[in-house]
Amino acid sequence: LKATGDVSIANKKYNQLTDEETELKDKQSEYEDNKDNLNKERDALRREIDQQKKIMDDKDKIIQEKENRIYHLKKRTQELEKFKFVLDYKIKELKRDIGPREKEISDMKDETNEMDTNLKNLSIVNNTLGLVVDELDRKQAEM
Repeated sequence: LKATGDVSIANKKYNQLTDEETELKDKQSEYEDNKDNLNKERDALRREIDQQKKIMDDKDKIIQEKENRIYHLKKRTQELEKFKFVLDYKIKELKRDIGPREKEISDMKDETNEMDTNLKNLSIVNNTLGLVVDELDRKQAEM
């Protein structure tokens, strides 16, 4: 009787351990599946991270090219501003030189106009004197 009780207890214990083993194997299988899913998700996230890094590198390259272009354009702008300054200075200098020449031209025009007037007056006087000389020559010839 005691042996049957021991066998019964041993069978119960064996059944419990078998059930526990089955339960643990099911949990292990579940954990393995969960681990596989997490590994797949991790790999997908790594691929996405790599893609995003590539996109960032491409954009960084584009930004660097644009910054380089901006730098060269600013440098060119500075050079052009220097040329503009020099040309503005030369224009002011030439305008300053033109002012006295314009006055000189105006003075010469006035002088030319005055000389024309004098020439006309002298021409009139000369013609008058020519007539007077002609008249005197005629009177002398009559005498």
